[in-house]
Amino acid sequence: MKTELLGQEKNIVRIKVDFEAGEFMSSLGEAVRELTEKAKIPGFRKGHVPRKVLEMRFGKKGLYSEAIEKMLPGTIKQVVDDYDLETTDTPALDLNLDSIQEGQPFSCELAFEVMPVISLPELEDIEVERPRCPEVTEERIDEVLARLRTYYATLSPVDRAAAEGDVVSADCVTQVFGDGWETLDGQGSEAADINLSEDLRDEIRRALLGKGKGDQVEVELTIEPDHENKKLAGRKLRYSFTIMEVKERVLPEVGPDFYKAVTGAECESEEVFREKLREHLVSYLEAVIRDRVASAAVEQVVSRSELDAVPESLVNRQAEAIKERDIAESQKNLGLNLEEYLGRSDAKRTVYEESVRSQAADAVRRFLVLNKVGEKFGVTVADDELDAEFVRLASIYGVEPARLKAMFYKDDNRVLEMAHELRRGKIVQLIAEKVRIKDVDEVFDTDLSLFNAPRAEGGE
Repeated sequence: MKTELLGQEKNIVRIKVDFEAGEFMSSLGEAVRELTEKAKIPGFRKGHVPRKVLEMRFGKKGLYSEAIEKMLPGTIKQVVDDYDLETTDTPALDLNLDSIQEGQPFSCELAFEVMPVISLPELEDIEVERPRCPEVTEERIDEVLARLRTYYATLSPVDRAAAEGDVVSADCVTQVFGDGWETLDGQGSEAADINLSEDLRDEIRRALLGKGKGDQVEVELTIEPDHENKKLAGRKLRYSFTIMEVKERVLPEVGPDFYKAVTGAECESEEVFREKLREHLVSYLEAVIRDRVASAAVEQVVSRSELDAVPESLVNRQAEAIKERDIAESQKNLGLNLEEYLGRSDAKRTVYEESVRSQAADAVRRFLVLNKVGEKFGVTVADDELDAEFVRLASIYGVEPARLKAMFYKDDNRVLEMAHELRRGKIVQLIAEKVRIKDVDEVFDTDLSLFNAPRAEGGE
């Protein structure tokens, strides 16, 4: 076998491969022997099917294709090694089977998609702004404390009518109006916990308020024409509730047990608790600011990097992953598969496909740039770092680290995924440390609604 580099256009490398007659004939003989063993042809025993019969069944080109398929893996490996290619996918084969004559040499062309050339900016030339951490006032502590009490509240059954803030447990039958009232998708009664303090449709909230155990309530409403669930958009629905139980929120007492639940530490007084809560809040806000700064730094590195191409194969794989995610979410949240969600609108489908393609290309570009930064600075993940991550995850899941580790190592992909995420985190941190940070007088402010569990946000 001889090879010749024909050229490279962006990240596509074309290589000509010349096969000697003996190489092909050897592979063809192997292919014929295997087909003879496998083929089930009436009147012939396995392993005794004449080649002429195989040609009648599979065609001469079919036999040649089988022979080529056997030759390709070794050929591709040798070409990749000889030219030191960093490929992203199986190469495309350009071969005219009609040009092959037994006992004669022949040629084919392989087109390899390889990793693109990436030029990174100097990280020290990038500047990102860092806003000031806001002052944690007593008023803000009061707001967070009220939210935390709701977060740590328990539900207790009550023998009274439902009021604002309660949770109603009910059996519910949903019907849709067509030629008459029909049960939605043939579903029967379903149990549901309905939170009267959350963002609930006003028609349902008003109907359930003031009702108690055993009461039956019917609510009719019309779904908005532009509702995302196309099965229901613009249609009339009827909800039939049978209230099984009313539960009220019991807020925890502000005392030692509550202090420890929130901070993870003993607090001898409310003043000590509030100070610890203040520290948690400051730590949380500073962590959010660090994440925002790091994110801004990464965005600049990605946007300033130059790539001669974004590999199509990687974009295709990422696009498929995005679609799989969307299918799962559509089925879970809307009860629709993606085809039902998109409907028959070609325009909507085109917009969706373009959006997925754009997301995929952005994700691949980001991955390639971050990976290049990691290669440049030699970022790796050591075994002890993986072990530390297992310990961290085990504490979250409440299992022994050794048991969690054993579970992960049953699937090599999960371990590789964990290592990839750890490496990515280290690369992002490296970028944030190397860029120039400019402190600005603007005060950073953010909604603290996510600050529900300080211990998980960097507490003791």
